[in-house]
Amino acid sequence: MTVVRVNLVPAAYALRCRRSRRLRRWVQAGAVAVGVQIAAAALLRPVGSQARFLQRGLIDAEQQQRALNKRLVDLSVEEADLKKQMELAEHLNRKHRWSGLLSALAASLPNTVVLTRCETDPIKSGAASAQVVQANQPGNAAPAEAEPPDVARGLVITGVAVDHDSVAALLRNFNGTGRAGRCSLESTMRQPYLNGEGVFFTIRTRW
Repeated sequence: MTVVRVNLVPAAYALRCRRSRRLRRWVQAGAVAVGVQIAAAALLRPVGSQARFLQRGLIDAEQQQRALNKRLVDLSVEEADLKKQMELAEHLNRKHRWSGLLSALAASLPNTVVLTRCETDPIKSGAASAQVVQANQPGNAAPAEAEPPDVARGLVITGVAVDHDSVAALLRNFNGTGRAGRCSLESTMRQPYLNGEGVFFTIRTRW
């Protein structure tokens, strides 16, 4: 038996139906795409915020690093200037101490004593009047480490006195100034001097 199917739907209507179905599928696909985009945006928003936060932190860190580098350069310049000022102050202070030491020695001389030599110990060529190491003040401990060989550790003073009492007076006066450090009599010897005799002496000081 033969079945005959007859399509009674007009062709134009069928075409519109097919177009409507395709349009609905496109709308559904578009809706799915929009939903996916919304979900992706919702997921990526915290990531974007974190990325912006990290970027701002990186910019701040770079600015702080540049400021730190500039500060280090400024500190290096300040350190160099301070070192120069300290060296100059130490140089002037040494000259001042040397001048004060010679003044104290001259003021300690009795009228019956004549100095024949005054030099640093050890001898410093050309520097006896230019560089003196600070004397140990009363109550100050001596340096624990050995001093370099080119640093003066004291004075060697030689001269001629009328008698031993004059030598003792010089030693007592110079010790009383507080500038001589440890001042001690090293030797005395009576010898002919000019038209008579004199007491030749050697005094040694230690800062």
